[in-house]
Amino acid sequence: VFDLEMPSLNGRLKVAFIGTLRPTKGPQVLIDACSKIANRNDIEVQIWGAASDKAFEDDLKRRAGRIKWIHFRGTFPQEKLPDVLRENHVVVIPSLWHENTPLIALSSLAARRVLVVSDTGGLSSLVEHGVSGFVFPIGDSGVLASLMVKLSEDRELVRKVSGAVPKPYTVNEYVSKILEVYEKEFNNNHAPKNRMKSERL
Repeated sequence: VFDLEMPSLNGRLKVAFIGTLRPTKGPQVLIDACSKIANRNDIEVQIWGAASDKAFEDDLKRRAGRIKWIHFRGTFPQEKLPDVLRENHVVVIPSLWHENTPLIALSSLAARRVLVVSDTGGLSSLVEHGVSGFVFPIGDSGVLASLMVKLSEDRELVRKVSGAVPKPYTVNEYVSKILEVYEKEFNNNHAPKNRMKSERL
């Protein structure tokens, strides 16, 4: 768990995409959102990740070509993730399919970054919209663009949402919670049968 101090809220709002550059992960949705607000100079977007499909990567860079504040940063070793998160205020996960609670989402929450995610399983349940993060309709670059503008124009909202991100469980706390659930389910499933057996005796 790394609870990182938020970078200065003066200057540009710093937004990151961190993940594999493939269509299902939705980096093109973020770039399309940026294209709708390309004339702004108060936002900066970093795109971290590599693509297995060179043609897709080239298309992303072509779409982003005229937007001077989008930067393709390549990859980084896993141990550098805290440093990458430390640079940014917002992490966008614009996936177009169901996710199995990606590590970057959990890491962003642990770092108390503002998480903006697609309304899809494995992501939307991680935040309370407008309170501890934001959710937008899958593939809707217009709504995503509006959210980015809103956060850039209201830096106090960035601070407020960051402060509302719930502190993630430690490993020990997480294991304890799982054991509590198992114990509760075990008792619920076995207690009635035991009572029936006692009554028959």
